[in-house]
Amino acid sequence: MATPVTTITMVVQMNVAGTIQFSAGQRSQATILASTPNGGPVSQAIPTTSTGTAINIGSVSNLGWAWLQNTDATNYVEIGIKPSSTFLPVLRLLPGETAMVRFSPAASLFAVANTAAVNLMCTIFDA
Repeated sequence: MATPVTTITMVVQMNVAGTIQFSAGQRSQATILASTPNGGPVSQAIPTTSTGTAINIGSVSNLGWAWLQNTDATNYVEIGIKPSSTFLPVLRLLPGETAMVRFSPAASLFAVANTAAVNLMCTIFDA
């Protein structure tokens, strides 16, 4: 089944903000990243199986920032690369988790669901 891909009008400026706080030593870290994507974003819901699914990047020519969300309530999904027949996971999203990451522009991404299929929501910006 083909994955529907939606391309949104070019983004002029993108801001990402995040905070992490923990009690050991009362450490707090806040980060704000600003970026100007060259194109996109491309948004899609990717039905990911336990045997793996290639992530379609649509009209994005060079991967950049990506927002990912595992919408499943039970199973995790791993994102990585598959340079040959071996899947190499580099990111795991537990049920309901989201992540904002910057991928290497030339990466060919692959997603593998644990146990049963999950929907991976994905918005990818051009580098």
